[in-house]
Amino acid sequence: MTVNKSTSRSSLLTRIRKFTRDHIYDVDHILFFSKPLDRPSKFRKLDPKGTTVKIASNEAELALMIASFPERAHFFREYVANGMTAFFAVKSDDVIAYSFVATDDFYDKHLWKNTVEVGEGQLFQFAGFVVPGSRGSIAGLLVIQHMHEYYKERGFTTALTTIDSDNRPSWSMVLKLGFDQVDQAWDAYKLFGFRWSRPTKARCQVKL
Repeated sequence: MTVNKSTSRSSLLTRIRKFTRDHIYDVDHILFFSKPLDRPSKFRKLDPKGTTVKIASNEAELALMIASFPERAHFFREYVANGMTAFFAVKSDDVIAYSFVATDDFYDKHLWKNTVEVGEGQLFQFAGFVVPGSRGSIAGLLVIQHMHEYYKERGFTTALTTIDSDNRPSWSMVLKLGFDQVDQAWDAYKLFGFRWSRPTKARCQVKL
């Protein structure tokens, strides 16, 4: 059997780079987005097709989320205990997508170690997730549409969110939802398990 040395070397370098990012050193460039809630998106209002969106603001209301993602239960409980609200999509008694909302300044102590200032009339949506089998479906969009309608009805005017610059599917979706990229950004560092961030200007302008 003939071994392609070039391909083998490239594969080894890829594995080394991944190991370095995962276990030694990495830096993410975190982009910031803002949207007036009265701005229409490129998506029409969706037919739920058997999916319902629920809201949880206390531990009892988190029961379905905890049953679906028991390994994340401590994060869910921590968020609602600190006044944050979960919006989640349910189909056949399974949670298939969710996102959390903070209406006060938010410090991300688990992932990026950055603080997002949330002003009066603003909401910050974070920790969005769609289960692999439902990615590309309407589940994530249903959650966000329901969330924005809920807060708009309560007098909120602006939605904020942060996304890794490498996460094209996520920032493409928020641009289609009517978000604008803000000049502010963060560099989030990881070194041997230690994490920290620093605010900076955005080094890239993402576009559809």
